[in-house]
Amino acid sequence: MTRPGSRIGLFACLLCANLAAQVPIPWSSPAGAVNQSSLGAAMDATYVFELGVFTGTFVPTAGNTADWAANWNMADSSRYNPATSRYASVHNATGNTAPFTVGKPAYVWGRSGSQWILFRAPSWTWPDASFPSPALAPWTANAATVTTVTTVVGTINSSGSPFLMRSAAAGNTPLTWAQWQAGLLDGVAQNGLLDDPDKDGVSNLFEFAFGGVPTVPGAGPALPAALRGVAGSSYLSIRVPRPVDRAVQVSVQVSSDLAVWQEGDEFTELVENNADDFVVRDRTPLAPGNPRRFIRIALRLPAQ
Repeated sequence: MTRPGSRIGLFACLLCANLAAQVPIPWSSPAGAVNQSSLGAAMDATYVFELGVFTGTFVPTAGNTADWAANWNMADSSRYNPATSRYASVHNATGNTAPFTVGKPAYVWGRSGSQWILFRAPSWTWPDASFPSPALAPWTANAATVTTVTTVVGTINSSGSPFLMRSAAAGNTPLTWAQWQAGLLDGVAQNGLLDDPDKDGVSNLFEFAFGGVPTVPGAGPALPAALRGVAGSSYLSIRVPRPVDRAVQVSVQVSSDLAVWQEGDEFTELVENNADDFVVRDRTPLAPGNPRRFIRIALRLPAQ
């Protein structure tokens, strides 16, 4: 026979056990701060910050970045919000299953393609989640002074001046279309490659490739075309800005009728290859037999 109140007592014990297995960890960066990429551009919604620990005795350094991902264990993540200039989340630590053992050094890893920032403070160690505990003191990006914050890659100025966080070009994986789409087109109905949600005449694919903002009208990339003289003949050429940290393939195409477009070494030649841009010219000269020539760029995502 069940005694009155026994179910209530059992429920209370279960609730007590559940509470005992959770330790809230608030982690964030302050709102309104100036946060930048290594190029000085403002951080955008493609940045994702993760709270976690590294496996075993692995210690991340600027010299072993290629091994970070294989040893990283994420506990929580927060997408950077450019409207408030911050990331913020609260992770409920439940238990201490390896690698989240008591006292394990915790890190915050922010990433957008090859732009990385990794840092921690000495007080950021994994808590004992085996008994009830109030929330830990917030783990914030500027909580400690410059002398006590360990920044493995990237830079943190705890004063916030001239910036708080600046990522570094440390990774070897460029930003993918899917990552960019999730960050800058989240909740936007027109989020396809060829869509143009801000109606500025620049497709999402071009915005992605050349660092545009798909929801804010703006001019597309400058693609100046010119005539180049070679051995007495004139050839159409185009200067193309080099996409920075984007997983996208750029090719130059030429045509005589705007219907059939051709590309490849048989039809075009690379004549300048600079750090920030490159120039490609048509191999077919303008001549009485070829009075009209057209040139354009084509963008493709790499095969997944």
